[in-house]
Amino acid sequence: YAHGRATEADLVALLPRWKKELTKQYRTTYTEWRHPLVTLTCLALDLEHPAAADLLAWWSKPKPLWKE
Repeated sequence: YAHGRATEADLVALLPRWKKELTKQYRTTYTEWRHPLVTLTCLALDLEHPAAADLLAWWSKPKPLWKE
């Protein structure tokens, strides 16, 4: 489940940013953290939002060799 008490309005507000910002490298100084795209995907799944399919497809695509 997604952390917090996000609603569908929060999900809709974040969706325009997911391909432009959230899929890019996310820098943090924390040793334990959860990438915002993971939370967004979980939220879409929890709310059974149509965007969940697109998010899951993004996670399922092959990883480029240069990222290994």
